[in-house]
Amino acid sequence: MRHKSSLFILSVLFAFAACSSKTEEPKSKVSVLPQTPKSVSQKLAQPNADDALGPRYEASMAEGIDFKKPGYPIFVKSVQGIAGHEPWGAWTDGSVATFQFNQPLPQHFVLEISGGAWESNVNKPVGITIGEVRKEAIFKGDPFNGPETVSLDYTLTDVNDSIQITVPYPVGGPKDTRLIGVGLISLKVISRDGK
Repeated sequence: MRHKSSLFILSVLFAFAACSSKTEEPKSKVSVLPQTPKSVSQKLAQPNADDALGPRYEASMAEGIDFKKPGYPIFVKSVQGIAGHEPWGAWTDGSVATFQFNQPLPQHFVLEISGGAWESNVNKPVGITIGEVRKEAIFKGDPFNGPETVSLDYTLTDVNDSIQITVPYPVGGPKDTRLIGVGLISLKVISRDGK
């Protein structure tokens, strides 16, 4: 019995000795940072999918903003005065909606807006301002039963990167905090600069 307990004690001592006999590797004075995986670096180079404009998608200015899709194309820098996405498009929210782009608008272009007006905004002039140039669009129906496309020709003398839509009579409802006026289905900037 003594022999068994001696063997047990010896095996425990060997186990402790083995654990404590590890040699410590010298600490390096140079730190190596981990490399960013390719998938992460690709995401960093692209617009943030969780930014305020929602998921981003590829499109040219001529292909435009498709308000039936959630989010905005990557050429859009900021948006103000537009309510959230709905399956058919999006409403203006308030008296002014502004779209700012990551690049200047062409000097000569056609602005195509597809959509319609709501209630007291039907058959009323909706102001479309780019820089110092203001034009008017008139929608004869709502975006559900009578959507239409309005084309406005612009020739700009100054560099501009924004489009402003001014709604004549924003309309609110008892159970809706939005002040809607124009229902947007798409907005396209089609260059006539020969580009």
